[in-house]
Amino acid sequence: MLWITNSSAQNLYAQTVPTVKAFIGIRFVFANDVALSINRYDNPYGAIIQNIIPETGAAASDLQAQDYVFRIDNYEASASLRVPEIMYFYCPGDVITVTFIRDGKVKTTEVTLSSINVPFAERIEGYLGVSVKAPRNPEERGLIVTQVVDNSTAFEMDLEAGDVILEVNRVELRYTAQLRSLESSVAAGQNIEVMYLKNGQSSRPFTKKRIIKSKAQTFYRPCREDIPEDKETLEKPQEAEAYTGATDNNYLRLSHEQLSPNPTTGKFQFSTRLPKKDIALWHLLDASGKILQAGENQTGRLELNLDISQEPKGIYMLRIYQNTMQATYKVIKQ
Repeated sequence: MLWITNSSAQNLYAQTVPTVKAFIGIRFVFANDVALSINRYDNPYGAIIQNIIPETGAAASDLQAQDYVFRIDNYEASASLRVPEIMYFYCPGDVITVTFIRDGKVKTTEVTLSSINVPFAERIEGYLGVSVKAPRNPEERGLIVTQVVDNSTAFEMDLEAGDVILEVNRVELRYTAQLRSLESSVAAGQNIEVMYLKNGQSSRPFTKKRIIKSKAQTFYRPCREDIPEDKETLEKPQEAEAYTGATDNNYLRLSHEQLSPNPTTGKFQFSTRLPKKDIALWHLLDASGKILQAGENQTGRLELNLDISQEPKGIYMLRIYQNTMQATYKVIKQ
C-alpha cells in the first residue's frame, strides 16, 4: 500500500465560513424517478418548485410552483452541482437568469437574489466533493468516481473521474449512500482518509489523508464586500502588505514579504518567511474567489514565481494558510 499523508494541522480550513448565502426564494424538491419518467426531463438534476416564498426575488419573477429549474445563468445543474450549491457562487442582490421547464416548454426569467442563513449542516459536516456510482459487476470492490468538485477535499487529494474509492476512514465502501454517510460523520476541520485506485487500474491503492472541508467551505466564493476596492494597497513594487478581513485571532503574521512587480502585466514573484517550519498552503484566486493556482510548502520560507498572463486585467488575491491562520495579498494585473 502506498501512503501519502498531509501533516497539516487539524483546523487548517477553519477560516471564515459564510453564515449567509444568496437565495432565489423557492422551496423545492429534487426530481425522483417517477417525476423524471413522467416529464422526461433531459437533465435529471434540477429542482421542482413546491412554492414561492413571498417578498423574495422569486415572488417578483415569472417562476411558479411545479416549474422545473435546471440552469442558473451558465451553471447547468449536475450530480455534484445542484441549485443549492450554485447559490454559493452569487451574492444577495445579484440578478440571475433562471432557466426552467413549464408544461414541456423551456422558459427563462430574471431573479434578484435574496439572502438566507446557510444551513447548519452545510457549515459543520464534512463534504468530500465527489459523485460516485457502483460498478456494474457487484463482485468488484469500491465505488467509481464520476465527477469531482473544484476546490473540494477530493480535488486536493487528486481524485479524478474514473478513480475507484475503496475505503473511507478504513471502512470498505459497498454502496453509494454509504459514502455520504461516512463523509458527513466527519466534522469539517477533521482528517479524513481515503483509499483509492487510480483509474481503477493500479494494483497498489493510494491512501491519502486530508483535512475535510464543509460544503460551505468548498463552494464559497467571496462577495463584493470581501474584496477591497482600493488600488493603493500594494502599489510599491518591492513591498507586500497584507489585507485580511480576518480577525487578530486568525491573521497569519509573515515577515520579509516581497511582491514584485505589482501592478503586473502577468509574471510576478512573491517571497516571505513563515512563522514556523510547518506545512503552509497557498492559493491564487481571482476576484470571484475561484482558485487559479495552488501549492504547499513546509520549509519555513515561501518563494513563488507566478504567471497570470492568460488571465484578464483586474484584482487577484494570493492567500497563504498555516495552521488556523491566513494572510491575503492583493495583486493587480494591468
